[in-house]
Amino acid sequence: MYVEPSMQAWWDDMVRTKKECFKCNKGTFTDWDPFSEKVKLIILNGRNSKTEQMESWSSLNPVILKTKGPDDMVDLYFHDNVKDFAETLNFIYYSFFDKIINVYKNEYFLVVEDDALLDNIEQLKEDVGCAIANKVGVYSLFGQGTSHHAYSWGTQAMLYSRSYLKEFRPFHLRNISFHPIDLLIASYKRTCKTNKSYIHHKGKRTFKGN
Repeated sequence: MYVEPSMQAWWDDMVRTKKECFKCNKGTFTDWDPFSEKVKLIILNGRNSKTEQMESWSSLNPVILKTKGPDDMVDLYFHDNVKDFAETLNFIYYSFFDKIINVYKNEYFLVVEDDALLDNIEQLKEDVGCAIANKVGVYSLFGQGTSHHAYSWGTQAMLYSRSYLKEFRPFHLRNISFHPIDLLIASYKRTCKTNKSYIHHKGKRTFKGN
């Protein structure tokens, strides 16, 4: 996939220098309140059952949306388990983004996959509050195990603004069959992430057709 030279240069500089994308000093912003209407926390459940990882988010008032079963957002059963996984996930996310911006009125959406384990709620609240104070369009709360702040992969826990999802939609549709969702996000605009490790990817792919 083509990446603009300026985008690649920015990413290389962020990795090398470990610059912060934005700063929030304590007292200059408010930690996220999970029971406010500012952010809708949504767990994307592709396993059709509750997981230990999902339970780690239960105190934060999440909405659980299943991707398969009687209330499918998109029919997944005709897809091959391995060969079509990236493409299938892209269709899931396209359908999912369309659903949430039309069903919910929140300004932000914190989207968590069902294999993401949360082990520090207070740090999450702080990071979400900081990102919102800086009016980010998209931000990854998954640290990827690296010390820099440049996002490149992983959709385990992402914060999206409503305006970003609307703007991203045409680009997503044009590329829906060609590249994984995280690569599309990383290549669309300069995207940042936390460098803290309090959300962990704990799970195996269980995407299966009939």
